[in-house]
Amino acid sequence: MGFSQLSLLVFTSLSAHLTFPMAAATFPELKLTKDQHETLVALMDTIFSSVDDSEVDSLFETAKNNKGHSLSREELLNFAKARASDFNVTDGFIDSLTRAAAAQKLGDVTFVLNLLGSRAGSLALTGHFKAYKDLTRKEREEVMKKWSTSSLEMLRGLHKLFYQLTVSNIFKQPDCPLHKVIGYPGPDPHMHGEKHSSKLKEHYEFLNIPEGVTELHYDAVVVGTGAGGGPVAATLAKAGKRVLVLEKAKYIHESEMHLNEVHGFSNFYERGTIFSNLSGSMNIYAGSAFGGATTINWLASLKPQHFVRNEWASQGLSHFVSSKFTEQLDQVYQRIGATTKHIQHNESNGILIEGCKYVIGVSYVVGLSVFKCLGLLTAGIFFSRRLGYHVEDIPQNTGEHPHQCGWCFLGCRYSEKNGSMNTWLRDAREAGAEFVDHCYVDRVLVKKGKAVGVECTIAGNKNRKLIVHSKQVVVSAGSLNSPGVLMRSGLKNKNIGKHLRMHPCTLAFGVFPDREINTFQGSIMTALSNIVENHDGTYYGSKLEVPVLHPGSFSAVVPWRGAADYKRHMLRYRNISPVLILSRDKESEGTVTYDENNNVVVDYNVTARDKNSILIGLEKALDVLVAAGAEELFTVQSGVDNFHFIKGEENYGQINNKRYVAWKAKVKSYGLPEAGCGQFNAHQMGSNRMGVSPKTSVVKPGGETWEVKNLFVADASVFPTATGVNPMVTTEACALYIAENILQSDAVAPRL
Repeated sequence: MGFSQLSLLVFTSLSAHLTFPMAAATFPELKLTKDQHETLVALMDTIFSSVDDSEVDSLFETAKNNKGHSLSREELLNFAKARASDFNVTDGFIDSLTRAAAAQKLGDVTFVLNLLGSRAGSLALTGHFKAYKDLTRKEREEVMKKWSTSSLEMLRGLHKLFYQLTVSNIFKQPDCPLHKVIGYPGPDPHMHGEKHSSKLKEHYEFLNIPEGVTELHYDAVVVGTGAGGGPVAATLAKAGKRVLVLEKAKYIHESEMHLNEVHGFSNFYERGTIFSNLSGSMNIYAGSAFGGATTINWLASLKPQHFVRNEWASQGLSHFVSSKFTEQLDQVYQRIGATTKHIQHNESNGILIEGCKYVIGVSYVVGLSVFKCLGLLTAGIFFSRRLGYHVEDIPQNTGEHPHQCGWCFLGCRYSEKNGSMNTWLRDAREAGAEFVDHCYVDRVLVKKGKAVGVECTIAGNKNRKLIVHSKQVVVSAGSLNSPGVLMRSGLKNKNIGKHLRMHPCTLAFGVFPDREINTFQGSIMTALSNIVENHDGTYYGSKLEVPVLHPGSFSAVVPWRGAADYKRHMLRYRNISPVLILSRDKESEGTVTYDENNNVVVDYNVTARDKNSILIGLEKALDVLVAAGAEELFTVQSGVDNFHFIKGEENYGQINNKRYVAWKAKVKSYGLPEAGCGQFNAHQMGSNRMGVSPKTSVVKPGGETWEVKNLFVADASVFPTATGVNPMVTTEACALYIAENILQSDAVAPRL
């Protein structure tokens, strides 16, 4: 095996065989020998290491000079001396890896550990003729630093693998003793109270599928419960059809949600973790829950912009510029309660607003002290005398109610978020639809060119089979799983699983020593700027938004440049404000395939053009943070040191500061190498795209597949391009459109 392939180990597998076992995805085991385990522990203890006494004082100064810290010297000393091995996270590391890697690639991990465990192998990877575990802490740290900025993608990938899985598995634990040190309250502090119990809705009921083979008959079966499946199920059921809705995830009622990162990711995300594209350069967040991604999204409810609708119409899809589609978008807004009323911006969103010029909508802006003190509720446009950049409020799908919940990406325990589970699926249920959860669709049944039902496996048990006979099948399993359903069903259209679109993202950070930001608190993602969405006249630019970052996520995107420097960043967790750069990819098409364990494999890399678009957005995000008063700035780039303003210097705290301008040029020139930089994505689109010809698309303008009659696809996989905005609203409106086409197809008289 060549070393050039090793960077692909970050969460994923090279295996992309088009063989599809008829069973739900499984995860292989990784068992380490004693020597391999000791090498892994040495790597983890390098990443999160006990620092030297000479470095401890620097950490004390960091805590003292940042607002909100009231820790004793003993608590800070314990933090400084803590190591990864103190937290018993080796099993978590291995579990995170095996949930995303096919079995044959796990052998590559053990191969690397074997190399590092021998003197000769270690020499090849570290330059030292000693086993890695026998190197001094400083030697091991210097090796890891060199890997992080190496010109070899393989070495950067190794650094990313060990760094991200080590720290995330430390800080995501709900009982992590380091949470107090960094100022994090742990799981939602209200989760055990009665604060919102009156809003909890009744449980869904599900059909009981016994051991053996069960056969059922319905008018329509809908595969998936998210932004696509929910509106389709509701529309068809309201029209009088007998509808069965199938969901591969296990249903969890809001009262059973434990709002911590371990529970949330394992129960509501694809593979039970964050996984990566094939090259290891991009981490992927994908929902897998009852209600789909609408159960764990960040409430951002944005309509597709005019240039997206016009572009889709120019490809022959005229519906997207019709008044009917406008009505469907409005229908979505009404049903999910998408509005900017009662938004209360948290500190991070307030910083984005402060650094820009004006706000559109109704806002009560935290952070703009003059408005906060006067208690003014403002409408329309007001000015903050900053950069003159556009900024506006993002509608939230919580009705006309404030939603001060920073935990919604782990599920909304309080039933305040109007995801599919609390809107469309309840409409479908009231109209008579029935549900089966923990149900994996092996294939669509096709007879004489028509869909006639589905065959499923229940709860991963090959002896519990469900066969549903139906007149119509609607696949709404999402952009990562819908292609698999079609492929396993024998469809051969060359576009299935192709043309995958993403919204590649990166982050900029500002440090505000005099402010407690606490980016995990309050309403999440409530403001955005379109300042660079059309930087080159194509409307394939970036949006600036604000992410929510709890410790498990934050710990894995802060750049690692040594243990002491890393701990300094973590000590300032409450004083750091992030800005998300969300780009609309123009050239970076990807593919979706599946490995021998039936896990999704995403082959997607960002082109030079689209990387440049992200970098332009990154520059603007840094300017916004400076304008809002950041004293220090950093990016996710391992090879670019933090920038500090020096008090008393010319143009202190200004974007025309000469040192800042030179540093920003370094950020741009360093770029976003493939692996080693914190690129990530939470929106997958276009893998079964809609079009006017089977040569270029998978489904017809009405959502029916070109190959099989009565087989429809209704989710974000039908998008012709990326939307450039959070895709939930667009997906739901497209689903309404496709559902109406299904009903219209019933009314067409058959030819004699």
